[in-house]
Amino acid sequence: MEAWILAYVLLVVTLSGIVRVVCGFGNALIAMPLLALVLDLTVVTPLVAIQSLLFSLFILARTHRSIHLGPAIRLFAWSLAGIPLGLLLLTGGLESFLKTGLGLIIAGYSVLCLAKRRPGHLQNDRFLPFFGLAGGVLGGAYNTNGPPIVIYGLMRGWDAPAFRATLQGYFLATGAIVSLAQGLAGLWTREVLAFLVQSMPAVLLSVWAGQLLAGRIPAGAMERAIHCILILAGGLLAARGLS
Repeated sequence: MEAWILAYVLLVVTLSGIVRVVCGFGNALIAMPLLALVLDLTVVTPLVAIQSLLFSLFILARTHRSIHLGPAIRLFAWSLAGIPLGLLLLTGGLESFLKTGLGLIIAGYSVLCLAKRRPGHLQNDRFLPFFGLAGGVLGGAYNTNGPPIVIYGLMRGWDAPAFRATLQGYFLATGAIVSLAQGLAGLWTREVLAFLVQSMPAVLLSVWAGQLLAGRIPAGAMERAIHCILILAGGLLAARGLS
């Protein structure tokens, strides 16, 4: 392996990890397309999945006291229920419609929020099943379960520590299942494990740098950054549906 490839991988892991630690999500959205430019997807997919688990563990180690455990567990349970529905819809010929529609909803929500026209605030967990199911549908169909859960946390008005911690609890549970399934499918190859070991300094560096930044970024600026990532995620999902 050429030295520049490893240097590039470490840079991408560091930058995407800082985003994950500061905002609570988004590392896979950044790392997957950038790493796929130099590595095969059979390497990138399990590598990013394992790294995402590590990020969740490291963040939870610092923020676990702030987690809303009940909502995290219920969101996970409803997401599990939504995964088969996502697979069913994916095989039922509605893939393009779902990608485009859900992508536009996700991006549109954040556009409205950035325009100071927040669609609404949830006073309780009454609508939690809807967001959990939506996360499961997107996860089962497109491996993109994060945006509905992120939007739910924003609409519930969780403060920054609770937002990051609760997301990590959810992502840890769902990510463990995905990563284990990838391992059982034979994707944990020597190449993947070698990149994982070599990228550990970048993972630790990004956690350290992200924690420093997270304490310095105003709440409003962090929320704007989260909405920008959601717009990117929704736009990419809609573009895949139209392509």
